[in-house]
Amino acid sequence: MPLRCYVIEDEPPAREILFRFIEARKDLSLAGWAGDARSALNYLKVNPADLVFLDVQLPGMSGFEMLEELRPSPAVIFTTAGQAHAVPAFDHGAVDFLLKPFSMERFDIAVNRVVQKRTTNPSSGGLAVTEGENHYLIPFGEIIYLSSRGKATAVHTTDRDFESQRILKDIESRLPESFLRIHKQYILNLDFLAHLKYRVGGGYTATLRDSDETSVPVGRGFAGALRARWSG
Repeated sequence: MPLRCYVIEDEPPAREILFRFIEARKDLSLAGWAGDARSALNYLKVNPADLVFLDVQLPGMSGFEMLEELRPSPAVIFTTAGQAHAVPAFDHGAVDFLLKPFSMERFDIAVNRVVQKRTTNPSSGGLAVTEGENHYLIPFGEIIYLSSRGKATAVHTTDRDFESQRILKDIESRLPESFLRIHKQYILNLDFLAHLKYRVGGGYTATLRDSDETSVPVGRGFAGALRARWSG
């Protein structure tokens, strides 16, 4: 079945190019379009799409701001006239971004990434993190857990720790199903959970499958969901 595509683009020439490229592929179908973010939000909340082509600069609300309001988020390919928007696009969970003007060949590369993600492990993507002038895309499979550091978040991986300037709540919505919040300050990749230990007085401690056998607390309000999800 073709992927249902929705185009959000306020520039008619760019919009027409997307229409033509979508029509040229048998695995895509055009479900609709909008020239502004608010109209698109109203439509997509009732009629979810498989793939959204989203312009960064839109009247009234940016594409980034719109995506913050759209839950659950579909697969998104951002379109932009500025290279500077590339890193924020990935930070917002984009599969790819298209720098205007783009060719059919570049369009196909972006769409093929979406198709590949749908046919392989849904956890095969990654989390974009910026540290100073350095930009990283950390594979989800390498993230052991995340911990809150006030207005930042520590991303603990099999290699080293990174620090994202996003709060834990913002990152949570961008993680695949293998991740679960176990405490108001911790989100855990269940693939790295070694065992649970009951604490005297109530609650649990989670021991992780890493080189340090790290232990993190499990909040009482999160313990039930963790026990239901974990089969260890």
